[in-house]
Amino acid sequence: MMSKFSKNIAADVQAEIAQAEASEASGHISESFQHLENAHVLGQESTWWHVKVHLLMFLWLSARGI
Repeated sequence: MMSKFSKNIAADVQAEIAQAEASEASGHISESFQHLENAHVLGQESTWWHVKVHLLMFLWLSARGI
């Protein structure tokens, strides 16, 4: 179950994640990670979003062998 805070920030975090995906798809790799960083900051007070964004960041780094 998501907390009220998690629900309130969901649209903003999801927008940053979508922007990260769009940036990567258009070849703007560093910009893509910057959007994940923004999502991370927005979601820090929400365990759900914080963990989800950490997983996305991990996958982003793993895909590049970092």
